[in-house]
Amino acid sequence: MKLLAVIGTKKSGKTTVAEFIIHQLSKEGYRIGAIKHIHHSFTIDAEGKDTWRFSKAGAELVVSVSPDEIATIKKPGNPMTDVNDILETGRREGLDTMIIEGYRDLVGNRKGLPKIVTAKNAKELEALSKDLAPPIIAVSGVIAAKSETLGFSVPVLDLYRRGDVLIELIKERLFMAERQVEVR
Repeated sequence: MKLLAVIGTKKSGKTTVAEFIIHQLSKEGYRIGAIKHIHHSFTIDAEGKDTWRFSKAGAELVVSVSPDEIATIKKPGNPMTDVNDILETGRREGLDTMIIEGYRDLVGNRKGLPKIVTAKNAKELEALSKDLAPPIIAVSGVIAAKSETLGFSVPVLDLYRRGDVLIELIKERLFMAERQVEVR
């Protein structure tokens, strides 16, 4: 399973870029998974519901199964272990690619992990890129919608004008490369 990180600043277009990539690759027949890192407190569970009650009673893992979907609720332990568990699930599911949105501190400095970077402006992009290990495939998101000529060393690609180029660069990097480094 190949990994691709979409890393950027708050409100810079990370989710829009990840959604675009997922949609385009899925449309071409690739099996895609996604990890969304959320910085604030969040739960899909609702107080008083059966799954909430199971968690409150001490269940470390709660799985809800309906005719339409399966939801797994697991309380976090070590963030690195949790990401590796999620990646292992993706491997077992036979996914071609896992898109990791966020987790900048966890995956940003991983050499060999391909990244798409988003920012709102050149100042944010410059500050963000100092802490990122290669490879950076492209810059996209809000900054790319404003200008595609930033003098950055990788392509700056607006999804709406050059999204097809972004997808080709991603496919070239992920599926035509001999070796892919994964988060460990």
